[in-house]
Amino acid sequence: MRRETQNILLVLLGGALLKIALNGTFLNYVKPSLQPWLVLSGAVMVVLAGVAIVTDVVKARRAQTADTTAGHSADTAIGHAAGTVTDQPADTPIGHSAAAATDLLADTATDHAAASTAFASSAVASSTAAPGDRAVVSAASVSSAVASSTASPADRRAAASTTVTVAEHGSDHDHPRGDLVLAGAASHAHDDGHGHSHGSARSAWMLLMPVLAIFLIAPPALGADSVNRAGGRTVASEQRQDQVIKTKFPPLPAGSVVPLRMADVATRAAWDSTNSLDGRTLELTGFVVHDAAGVYVARLVITCCAADAMPVKARLVGSEGLADDQWITVTGKVRPNSAMQADNYVPVFDVESVKKIAVPGDPYEY
Repeated sequence: MRRETQNILLVLLGGALLKIALNGTFLNYVKPSLQPWLVLSGAVMVVLAGVAIVTDVVKARRAQTADTTAGHSADTAIGHAAGTVTDQPADTPIGHSAAAATDLLADTATDHAAASTAFASSAVASSTAAPGDRAVVSAASVSSAVASSTASPADRRAAASTTVTVAEHGSDHDHPRGDLVLAGAASHAHDDGHGHSHGSARSAWMLLMPVLAIFLIAPPALGADSVNRAGGRTVASEQRQDQVIKTKFPPLPAGSVVPLRMADVATRAAWDSTNSLDGRTLELTGFVVHDAAGVYVARLVITCCAADAMPVKARLVGSEGLADDQWITVTGKVRPNSAMQADNYVPVFDVESVKKIAVPGDPYEY
């Protein structure tokens, strides 16, 4: 994956975490106590991505400036070397011209010595070689100069002398120009040794889809489908499983109607030895679930996040016309001894009144 794609993914993922943590949507997925960690994680991701982007931009600008400066200096050095060689008298020996060009190139700026040598070699070679061969030698010399631009000054002097010698000797041999050109092209092509996989770049962008989905359409909290997929597993059945030992619970608070959490109703109905729910009017809040056995008011209890959610429910008697996932507040009484092992410890709740409500900000119990 390219660095640009990584940085964009990091920005979007961090932004998505900050969004759901600050607008309360995170309560659909995790406990309220995890909000500070979500904010911190999102902020760190955004900061890291910002630092990486700024660093890449600064490096790119520096590289561009260095390339521009190097190109200007190379043009100046090549022109100077070419002028020195072409100013030699016509009867000057080739070796003398080559030596002069080599000495000049060795004293030229370090980064451009090899380029100057190439030009001088091409100029010398042109005095003895055929026109077609001179073009090939010139191209080969320039390629050699570029390839040797990072060598030490002493190595570049030797390379210059060798190139000139080849230029002097080139006319004595008949080399197909096509072979030289192809060899030069092969040595130049992809010297960095890396390959390209444009298809993988396209697939990498598909990783953005889940992150964008959080920005555009936040997934809702778990509901009736999760309860039905849990089968007979409930909070009460998981707490004791096959045990039949009951426990004394503290008495309920006073009042004509007692609001209780669904988890408290389920555990008291199944395991309270004092039968504290008998005869008391209770108020329960949850969402509607249907299955083959009837209609339920249910809630999901989580320990850390939605992945470990466990359903808790009560079967409603006396309620009709309620759709799945409709949130309600229902009042009524729990039937004594209705939460039995045969029914997975799900109590029966005789309904007195039902009120439809909006989805609460915090849909889970803990």
